[in-house]
Amino acid sequence: MLNNYRTGDYSSYLYYTNNFGKSWQRIISDKDVWGYVLCFVQDPKEPSLMFAGTEYGLYVSFDRGSSWNKWSTGYPTVSTYDMVIQPRESDLVIGTFGRSVWIIDNIIPLREIAASGTKILNEKLKVFDIPQAVYASKKNLPGYYYRGDGMFEGDNRNIAASITIYFNQEKPDKINIEISDTNGVVVKNIESEVKKGFNRIEWRLDKNPAPYAGQINKGNQNYEQEEKARFLRGSGTIVIPGTYVVKAVCGETSSTSKANVIYDPRLPAPDIKTMRENYLRADSIGERIREINRQYQKFFDCQTVLTKVDEISRKSMVFGDSVRSFHDPLKRMYDSIDKKLSIRPDGLFNRINGYRVLTTSTGRLNESEEKTVAGAIDAINEASDILNKFLGKDWVNYNRNLSGKEVRVNAVLK
Repeated sequence: MLNNYRTGDYSSYLYYTNNFGKSWQRIISDKDVWGYVLCFVQDPKEPSLMFAGTEYGLYVSFDRGSSWNKWSTGYPTVSTYDMVIQPRESDLVIGTFGRSVWIIDNIIPLREIAASGTKILNEKLKVFDIPQAVYASKKNLPGYYYRGDGMFEGDNRNIAASITIYFNQEKPDKINIEISDTNGVVVKNIESEVKKGFNRIEWRLDKNPAPYAGQINKGNQNYEQEEKARFLRGSGTIVIPGTYVVKAVCGETSSTSKANVIYDPRLPAPDIKTMRENYLRADSIGERIREINRQYQKFFDCQTVLTKVDEISRKSMVFGDSVRSFHDPLKRMYDSIDKKLSIRPDGLFNRINGYRVLTTSTGRLNESEEKTVAGAIDAINEASDILNKFLGKDWVNYNRNLSGKEVRVNAVLK
């Protein structure tokens, strides 16, 4: 790489040799790039991949300099003074004149494109190799606690696996990403919109959220729209360190890669065997919670009938007098049960959800945590008995009594 701009020659010069300098070939001219060349780096792992920095930007070549492409997204048209490839992270680190330091994360996809002779760009969907993902421990720096307090800070890389996907269709579309462990068990599902070109999607190294007692659809307000649900969607537990299969699907087209997840190497290694045992215990309890939620949904739907009977009773005194003897006691029972299940902080649902301690521990549970899990199981048994008795006996008797009245159940439900 050389330049002669100090004498008024603003042409672009970059030469390449493959015989230790016996002969040289010019691989950049003014037709290829804009501005004189200031720096150059060739990828140490894939020699066909080259980067050149000029007075007016960054350029990349996938074919040893036969053609050059201006980097036009996420990097400014700026005097690009120097750059280096960070070998461990596979990042391109760039020093500019006047625009500070820039880091282009993860050039592994560019290596794959260069290695294929750009044939990869003809595929409809491609998931590139995924860099090793570290579940790093972090904490706030001392001093300012909130960004709004005035301390400037740059954006750090998220604690996540960076999934780079090439999408080769004109219209944007949605893809489904399925992440599974080595046993083929799906641990995470991600839906994301992609557009033509390169798309980067982050997996936060979490599992699909564990079931939450009391998680039902309450009438017209779908559970997915509730404030609590918006919080819970992001509260999946971390996965166990290991290798995971990442499969992206769009229509009939799919592509697969692998992600290796490790725990923060600065901290003591987690007890993976115990973590796996804890997660299996949590999954078993989770199945019982799903059944509780199915029963609770039926219980909640009973409210529609009770409300309708109240409404008709207000309109028809005769009807109200005829149902009062069994309607009022059952309604009080219903309210008492709902309170026992859902009131905070002592409701059964709150106790049940304590089982999630199994999903946050990286080792064996202590005595207090085991007591919490045991309490969750006891609460599940109690909630199951209460709901089964109400739905299987009390509600059946209520409907039998109601069906003998002048206004039939079908009329109540209209």
